[in-house]
Amino acid sequence: MRDLNSIVESLEEFLGEFRDKVIEWRRYLHQHPCLSGEEDKVVEYIHAELDKYLDVDGDSYWKPIRQSLVVKIGSGDGAMGLRADLDALPIQERTGWEYASRVPGVMHACGHDVHTAGLMGALVFLSRIHSKLPISVVGIFQHSEEKAPGGAHELIKLGLIKKFNIKAMIGVHVDPELSAGYLGYRAGPFMASADEFKVWFRGSGGHATQPHRASGDCLRACVNFYVLLDQLSKSWMSPLEKRLIHVGRMVAGEAQNIVAAEAFLHGTIRLFNEELRGKVVKNIISLAKYVGEVNGVEVEVEVPQGYPVLVCDERLTRVLADFLNSYGRFSGKVVPVPERMGSDDFAWYT
Repeated sequence: MRDLNSIVESLEEFLGEFRDKVIEWRRYLHQHPCLSGEEDKVVEYIHAELDKYLDVDGDSYWKPIRQSLVVKIGSGDGAMGLRADLDALPIQERTGWEYASRVPGVMHACGHDVHTAGLMGALVFLSRIHSKLPISVVGIFQHSEEKAPGGAHELIKLGLIKKFNIKAMIGVHVDPELSAGYLGYRAGPFMASADEFKVWFRGSGGHATQPHRASGDCLRACVNFYVLLDQLSKSWMSPLEKRLIHVGRMVAGEAQNIVAAEAFLHGTIRLFNEELRGKVVKNIISLAKYVGEVNGVEVEVEVPQGYPVLVCDERLTRVLADFLNSYGRFSGKVVPVPERMGSDDFAWYT
């Protein structure tokens, strides 16, 4: 406990000294966002900046691919993983901030710049007190959180967990629904699984004045599918299940007097029940084929691998929440938060 108290005191001193540098990092990252799979330059920046402050040798860095960087602090057996995601979103920023994105059509609208700068600061602090750490700490700057199946899935396949003997993982996410200075936590299931589905209806099309010469109406098939999906999906599971099946995009037709030769529909599935994921996907495929047959058009369905349910370890979460609530800066400000229909590829680690 004496070591823990001294670490907390050292952390307060560090925050007073290093706060402005972390803010500088965050603003630079916000100005220079990278899309999923294109994080090479941000990885180079992180590596160069950490080299200025970390008390580690070159062997402490691991770069399994160009778009991700892993840093090990300490030499203890077993490790605690700390993860930050790097990628931004294809959004045009219009905030007017002096540190707004300088990359047209790309913006950190999901807080990954905050996650990254925070982890950089954490690693600098931990490198200063590494002799007091009972285990190693592994900082994971991870690519492609926004693009399924996610960078976490790829890093695990590349051997991240085994290479560093990682025993537990911690990740954080900014939350605009919490007041500044508060921390939210959720033990157990926290974020939903996420799968997308893409459906194409294809025919020969034709002129609206001669529909009998067209090979089916793909726009009508698309609308039929949309309506039936909304109606029938309610019977695929118990009404007590937390679920979301949503169509966010539908594209069809070229002119007002043409029978559409192709129609496309794109949606998302969010669930908290892993067993239901496969059933829902099968039902969506079956429904699309049925609608295509009734309308006389060909059907193609694509369901890429998505993210599983994110389940936070109950014991670790409660231990951390209790500790932080006893820490002056956060006393009374560490609060439970509800489950979210949002998703995160951190679920692969958990």
